[in-house]
Amino acid sequence: MTSRTAVAAGLLAAAVLLAGCSGDGGTAATGSPGAAVSTPPAPTPAATTPSQAAPTSPPAPVAGEPGLLPAGFPVPPGTKVGKVSVAGGEITARLAVTDGKTVYDFWRSHLPAAGFRITGSQMVGGIGEISFTGRSCAGHSQLGINDDAVTLECKLG
Repeated sequence: MTSRTAVAAGLLAAAVLLAGCSGDGGTAATGSPGAAVSTPPAPTPAATTPSQAAPTSPPAPVAGEPGLLPAGFPVPPGTKVGKVSVAGGEITARLAVTDGKTVYDFWRSHLPAAGFRITGSQMVGGIGEISFTGRSCAGHSQLGINDDAVTLECKLG
């Protein structure tokens, strides 16, 4: 069921319940013994439906395919992959992360395990950078980390 269908169903149920409450007497007064109190169901928030929730990891990527991260690129848990573009022999992606220091540590350990070679790294507070090469990122590539946002630049080779 889509979120629009869920909202429409909730509104329809509320309208039916309200129509039954407005009439010519015949209903018990609020608070009187035996009074029936009905509450319409709350509609499901659109953002919580699985089909519309933001992905926490990319689909199985293919190197260089528009909209996907480089093949085999490790994604920290809780990361939301934003806009990914391919232009001029480079994949550029925006990632929303939970904490800069946590993802910095994640990539420092997971990039080598995934076949990427770290050529430089630095972290000060929640701001840092990891330079790397490997797999489909044959040229000088990097991760720019800024607290809760990351920019990935992968030079395709």
